[in-house]
Amino acid sequence: MLKRIILLGADEGQAAAAEKMKENMGNKGSEGCSSDSYDADKSRLLGDAVLEGILDWKNGCGIVDCGNGILPVVEVIEREECAGDGLLFLTDSSLVLQNLKRMGMHAAAWLHENNREEDLSGAIYAVTEIEELDWESLEKIYLRLAGKPWTVMETERCIIREMTVEDVEAFYRIYAEPSITRYMEDLFPEKEEEIEYTKNYIEKIYGFYGYGLWSIVCKENQEVIGRAGLSWREGFDTPELGFVIGVPYQGKGYAYEVCKAIVAYGKEELGFEKIQALVREGNRASVCLCRKLGFRQEGRVEDKGVWYERYVNGKKWISDV
Repeated sequence: MLKRIILLGADEGQAAAAEKMKENMGNKGSEGCSSDSYDADKSRLLGDAVLEGILDWKNGCGIVDCGNGILPVVEVIEREECAGDGLLFLTDSSLVLQNLKRMGMHAAAWLHENNREEDLSGAIYAVTEIEELDWESLEKIYLRLAGKPWTVMETERCIIREMTVEDVEAFYRIYAEPSITRYMEDLFPEKEEEIEYTKNYIEKIYGFYGYGLWSIVCKENQEVIGRAGLSWREGFDTPELGFVIGVPYQGKGYAYEVCKAIVAYGKEELGFEKIQALVREGNRASVCLCRKLGFRQEGRVEDKGVWYERYVNGKKWISDV
């Protein structure tokens, strides 16, 4: 979990924006401290990490030597009552960004009107209007850079989060049950292939869309019990609800609980007016679930030689869900 943010600014004119960001995020930072107290605060915030070549904290508040000049804007923002230890840097300097990346630090570019000539293309993520940022948005950047999954939402009994490579083991246990693959595509025969597919999915699908198929974790025992989410099927112009729940958890309302939350998320957070579900003929359990969720059948469709019953949850049916 993201605990601290360190702003490193080369443009003195951004000091007010940095101060406003600190204020909005509920942290007074290093305001009013002396050189000695700032060094002590730095030590507390960064723990025992030695950032040689990047941070030479000296001369009191807001002065940092990065080996090639003095940075006039330095702010440390700490989230109170946070159990995490995550650290994220934001910088408007290409030199600082390069050095941070070389040291393996998690860093995002800070864009503003005075650094448009800076080459910050080495950053995967960039932020603007920092005075309007919040912990939630920066937490997502940090998790992406750290290779950790986003928690998308929670229901009464489940956590819905992004998949991880470690989840693949649970997926093979779930898909080992013949009834699971009767109506859906199986995993790759070789686990290494599925792991590589999952890595690519995390990087490209989550990274581009910000959503997709997610892992379902049971709160009671922290086990991955299935996956569900929203994705785009090639050749279709409507996002699709997909879901699978492991056999030991079927018939207990988990699929309905999770899918109801996902449908609501798709409409309220992602702005989807319609969501479809393609159900293979004969899969009566999924048909019943779709109807319970407020989906209505709109004919049959064929995809890659397989026929499906197409169910759609439209905007006019939100009250039915």
